[in-house]
Amino acid sequence: MRYKHAAILFAAAFLLQATVFSAAGLKGAAPDLILILTVIITFLYDNRLSGLVTGTVFALLADICFGQYAGIGALCCFVTGLLVWIFKDFFDKENFANALMISAAATIVNNVLFWAISSMAGSVYKFGYMLSFQPRALLVNLIAAAILYFILIRFAVKYRGDRQFA
Repeated sequence: MRYKHAAILFAAAFLLQATVFSAAGLKGAAPDLILILTVIITFLYDNRLSGLVTGTVFALLADICFGQYAGIGALCCFVTGLLVWIFKDFFDKENFANALMISAAATIVNNVLFWAISSMAGSVYKFGYMLSFQPRALLVNLIAAAILYFILIRFAVKYRGDRQFA
């Protein structure tokens, strides 16, 4: 995916996350669209870093605009996207279950890493409090990942499901 297309998707995700989903979350858990878009684009597109780079830039922008600490969310998004980029070759990108597993693992890794760095920076939130939000965060992120996967897979794989051209 080109950087221009990724920037448009991330700008839309940034605006949706900041306006619509921040008000309409599931008991305090709204989907982290920037993280999920970073994971899905990094997972689907071969040897392109547009999702990772653009996701990190927009995560930094979200940290500056809305975060308690600037840069922690961007660092966590970068590390999570880098892990997806490293391990994506072990998974079939046409399998929907793989995309959901990677999205779930990325959500957990990102949230635990964010908690760890935030607590080192002086946050008062305890690990148990962070764990209490994980089921809801996983649910809303998996729903967002499923929607984004089915939209973006059509552009990432030319002959989806056809083993003749694999």
